[in-house]
Amino acid sequence: MSFKVSKITGLPVYDSLPVAKVVTYPLEKRDYRPFAQNILCVSDDALHLRMWSFEVNPSPGSRLECVLYMFDEKPDTALAIVAVPKIEEGSDVLGCGLLKNGGELPAAPEITEKLQSIAIHPHNGEDLQGVYWGYAIDIPLKLLEEWGGKTLLSPGNKLYGNFYKICLDEPNIHMGCFYGADFSGNPYLPESCGAFEVVGY
Repeated sequence: MSFKVSKITGLPVYDSLPVAKVVTYPLEKRDYRPFAQNILCVSDDALHLRMWSFEVNPSPGSRLECVLYMFDEKPDTALAIVAVPKIEEGSDVLGCGLLKNGGELPAAPEITEKLQSIAIHPHNGEDLQGVYWGYAIDIPLKLLEEWGGKTLLSPGNKLYGNFYKICLDEPNIHMGCFYGADFSGNPYLPESCGAFEVVGY
């Protein structure tokens, strides 16, 4: 079954959209499995993503990640978005890049400059599930098309991707995913991803 990516009008009302929950930790032998959630939708002019994780004191190496194979003519190229908790003043909290065959693809300087101007909104707080940290990001579709080509972000299209919650810091090492990923190899390859379907209700 595919995860539904809603085509919306105007700004996202996140509380009304489907949530992808990261609860699968295939290598975890203890009971450290941070609960993470993700919402993805697309409007007429932007891709909207909110990622957040329930961790009271996240390690500096804690990461929320989203990988989307979303370029129509480049099935081996994915958009990758990585968020980290704000540990040090002035440090970058969210980064965007392209992956090709699971490895980083350097961006042209003009793209890097445009990426630095993208609006990032902190999403921190506490609810009945606990204390959480995270961010929302809005990436212009024009920038995505300039960067990677025509996207599959129109209703009726399918793309492939995954959400991850990862930390490589002791003592809380963990590797979680929404769709089952191969953490013994490269978890960012298409075979470690599942289907996302763009729908217009």
